[in-house]
Amino acid sequence: MNSQVALSTRIIADGPSFVVLNELRIILDKPEILGAIVASLIRLERNDSHLEKVQNVMARLEAIANFDEEIGCCMMVHLLETAGDTIDAHDTCDGIALWLDRVRSSCIEKQLRYVVGVSSNPCAEESLMHCYCTS
Repeated sequence: MNSQVALSTRIIADGPSFVVLNELRIILDKPEILGAIVASLIRLERNDSHLEKVQNVMARLEAIANFDEEIGCCMMVHLLETAGDTIDAHDTCDGIALWLDRVRSSCIEKQLRYVVGVSSNPCAEESLMHCYCTS
């Protein structure tokens, strides 16, 4: 857990640096760790409202996605639950849905399946069905 907080702190301090992206790439196949890092990012944000925390974390994840779309989108999947439960965070949910609709990979699908399995998140379920399940 301490290494996850340390990585979250580096994401906040350094943004999508080469070192941060490499560390995230190493753990992409571990959805529970990515989820803990996103949760840690939310806790570490220094804002008054939960909505602002969610919006700021989304901005950080979009910055990561601008350098590596797969890493950023994998992390956005873990923001879905919090954003979906946050009043007035529908713009964040919509933004995540747009990213996930555009960027597809087996790693993102794995993150979605993990989040759906752990939390039965309707936003994640919708993205999973829309992007990865054919009719």
